[in-house]
Amino acid sequence: MYAAAIFIFSSISKPPKALELFPYSDKVLHLMEYAIFGFLMIRALCSLKLNKNLLFLRLAAVVIVLFYGFTDEIHQYFVPGRDMDIFDCLSNGLGALIGQMFFHE
Repeated sequence: MYAAAIFIFSSISKPPKALELFPYSDKVLHLMEYAIFGFLMIRALCSLKLNKNLLFLRLAAVVIVLFYGFTDEIHQYFVPGRDMDIFDCLSNGLGALIGQMFFHE
C-alpha cells in the first residue's frame, strides 16, 4: 500500500511545491519518505519468517526499497513536469538504510 502511494504521488505532473526551508529540502523529504518505507519493508520481511538471519533481511529490505526508489525515478522521467534525479535515489537509499535500523524484533 505504501509503495502504491509513492507511485501515485510521483505520477502527479505538477506536485505542490514543498515548503523549502533550506536548499535541497526535498532530499530530506525523500529521506523521510523512504525511511518509513525501509522500516515497513524490514517489518514485512521479518513477518514472513522465511529467513531468520536478521542481517540478511535488513540488507534485503534496503536493496528492495532502493530498487523501488530507482524504478520510481525512472517512472518520473516519463511524467510531464517531473524529472529523474540521482540525488533523489541517494536520498531514498539513505532513508531506507536509516528506516530499517529503527526496527527491532
